[in-house]
Amino acid sequence: MPNEKRFVCKSDDCELPHCKKCGHHYEPECGRNGVCDHCIIYGAVAEAETITKAYGGNYEAAAAAMGW
Repeated sequence: MPNEKRFVCKSDDCELPHCKKCGHHYEPECGRNGVCDHCIIYGAVAEAETITKAYGGNYEAAAAAMGW
C-alpha cells in the first residue's frame, strides 16, 4: 500500500470524510481514527505478509511470535 497513488477528490466543496491514508471517501462509522476499512484491512495484510516472510514463510511461527 505505500506505493499507492493518493486519491484526490475532484469536488471542491465535498463534505464527505476522506481517509487520512489514501484520501478516498469512507463511512465514518466504519473507519477508525479517520482511516478507511480498506487501509485498515490491507495494512494488516501487508504486515502479516512481511512478518511471515521474516520467518521464512512459516506462518505458524510468525503468528506465534506476534501473539496471534
